[in-house]
Amino acid sequence: MKQILEHQESGVAKANSIVTIVAKISGLKVKKLKSNTRRRYIVDIRRMCMNLIRAKLKLPTPAIGAMFDKDHATILHNLIQHRDLYEWESEYRKLYDTCEIAIGLKADLGDEDTLLIERLVARVDFLEQENEELNNKINKIEKTLNE
Repeated sequence: MKQILEHQESGVAKANSIVTIVAKISGLKVKKLKSNTRRRYIVDIRRMCMNLIRAKLKLPTPAIGAMFDKDHATILHNLIQHRDLYEWESEYRKLYDTCEIAIGLKADLGDEDTLLIERLVARVDFLEQENEELNNKINKIEKTLNE
């Protein structure tokens, strides 16, 4: 029993790194990804995380659910929804495939995939820098107003 718990604990640590990678690729903060928001884009990214964790780590649905504060039935529902979205929505499929490559689940990189990843990483870096600059401006304005 102790070994099972230790395996699940190490699986949760690995699952958290998958969530972090997917959040970075999608341009979301981990906190936002794990929130209870029902905005479609965020729900889709969360669904991708759940599926990637299940596919890569084989964690049980209750363990995945605990990470996202969801019950196991919600996880099962998201895994089923993922199959349909992956089959029918090209943008969802592209983002999911990029995440698969990033976490090492899919190793077949074509030129188009490599270019897509480079563009995504560059975009994320740019947005993080822009966000930092805007936060600095906000802090300066708040400081000025408080004086």
